[in-house]
Amino acid sequence: KFGRVRLSFSPNPFKTTFQQKLDLGKSEIIFTGDNGFKLTLWVDVFNPIVHVEMKSGMKTTITAKYETWKLEGELNNNTISFHHRNPAKNEELSKFIALQRAEVFQDQIPNPLKNLTIGGIMYADGFVKSDTGEGIYMGTKFKSYTLKSEKSTQSMDLRIVLRMAQDASMEEWNKQLQLLKANHANTQQSDRKQSIEWWSSFWNRSYVDINPSLDPVKASSANVMSDTLSAAWQVGRNYHLVRYMLGCSKGARFPVLFNGGIFNVDSRIGEPEKRIWQQTQFMAQNQRLVYWPMLKTGDFDLMDPVLNMYRNLLPIQQIRAKHYWGIEGAAYPESLSPYGLHAVMGTNNPDLMEDCFKRIPSYPRKEWGHSGFVHLEHHYTSMLDF
Repeated sequence: KFGRVRLSFSPNPFKTTFQQKLDLGKSEIIFTGDNGFKLTLWVDVFNPIVHVEMKSGMKTTITAKYETWKLEGELNNNTISFHHRNPAKNEELSKFIALQRAEVFQDQIPNPLKNLTIGGIMYADGFVKSDTGEGIYMGTKFKSYTLKSEKSTQSMDLRIVLRMAQDASMEEWNKQLQLLKANHANTQQSDRKQSIEWWSSFWNRSYVDINPSLDPVKASSANVMSDTLSAAWQVGRNYHLVRYMLGCSKGARFPVLFNGGIFNVDSRIGEPEKRIWQQTQFMAQNQRLVYWPMLKTGDFDLMDPVLNMYRNLLPIQQIRAKHYWGIEGAAYPESLSPYGLHAVMGTNNPDLMEDCFKRIPSYPRKEWGHSGFVHLEHHYTSMLDF
């Protein structure tokens, strides 16, 4: 997660009327309130730009606050800037190399995290910088940076332009970010049109409509143990929601995680972006369940990230196979890191094989190149599925 954005309106536009709607067809969230208040949130399919548009029959003062627990922020005029840049030296990769006895070929291991910079800018015409602050959310400290409308207004065009890239310098990263902003300063209507057209074609690839004549409000809250018609309707709805979550990952550089794709609720196990199983990075036996159905639905473009990952990591797998076992071929780890190495190895003692489920005691390693967990030691079948 890049962070969290919190919008506040005064006077309150939801005093007597409030509705929040996710429109899957157009991929937008619409909030409606009193006096013709309407706020639409949408994301450009082809460019990393978030749009927040507001129209209201009455004037309102708007506060837009960016909250972050990780990224560095800055306030300047009508813009909030934020970013995090990874160092050139990757301590995690160094640890993986040492644990897996990969020093001999370490110069050939890819490092997609080196100098990787994530962040962006949030801005809106008619807004000015307000203040900075701190807080605690779900046990996590955060910093906040706030913009405020210069005066009460009946409209807003707030944008968040994002960038994630391995630029050689922060100067180049900022240059490209500003170029993205400038190139789309006046293309909002055409960008929206193209995004809606993409979603329309996406939904026409595959759909399952079950009992579409039912009242969705009643069907969604019905007792599925006794109301079989509503139960079937919910199956169809859930199918579309899962496809939507996967559709939002269009253009990903790495496979989506199996437990929620790019979406995850605020975590109760650590910082808000933490999720269970994330330390495995890529667990093939689980990820295949995400990607197999895409053959049926025709979502071949959504399969590109996982197929590209296997294709791009082929050279390092050939090196591993030759180094560890003296064979011509490739053997991708079941729990695969973005470096092409094992994502999970076991204990910090690489000479031991460990059972993380505590079924058997640890024992000395017999062969290098495999995971340090006994249940993953010879688990290579899922790579064949892909």
